[in-house]
Amino acid sequence: MNLKKKLYATIFMLALGLGSISAQDLNWSQFYNSPTYYNPAYVGLTRGLKVRFNYQRQWTKVPANFNAYSFSADIADRNLPGAGGIGIIFTSDRAATGYVKNTMFGFMPSVRIQIEENMVLQFGITAGFVQKRIDWDNLIFSDQLDPIQGNIDQSNFIAPDENKVIYPDFSVGSVFEFTGNHNKIIGH
Repeated sequence: MNLKKKLYATIFMLALGLGSISAQDLNWSQFYNSPTYYNPAYVGLTRGLKVRFNYQRQWTKVPANFNAYSFSADIADRNLPGAGGIGIIFTSDRAATGYVKNTMFGFMPSVRIQIEENMVLQFGITAGFVQKRIDWDNLIFSDQLDPIQGNIDQSNFIAPDENKVIYPDFSVGSVFEFTGNHNKIIGH
């Protein structure tokens, strides 16, 4: 690699490091029951139709508890060369007694590369849309609170005209699968 290419590669890596990326996703306690949520390359990894439904309810004793659910379905397609499978996913969570709600719907294709008889490399992508919504009417702001009597005042807060945001969301992943074949005898 010549010096010019090394310089471009270094500048590119530094630019990636300077950028700020942040995200907050659901975290399922039984992650192995929702593999396509965490890695879209699991779509169609095994033959057959797979349908999954997850539900989570956290902080049940707290008035502003957290509820989340996820539905996904995927099927393997081995009739087309390179086809791994296709799937769909739908997730929704509700926090702060429903004041904040996130919803995501996505389409998940995967590509399968047969390396050897017992080795497979699979890539997947989730292309989805996310809607985040907030209910401003029931929120309590600091200017409404009295130090002694609590929530008694009207707020001066003016809610924005839009109470929801919609944006695209993408995730990619890969899986390498090795299945040992114990029936073969190698050498004598």
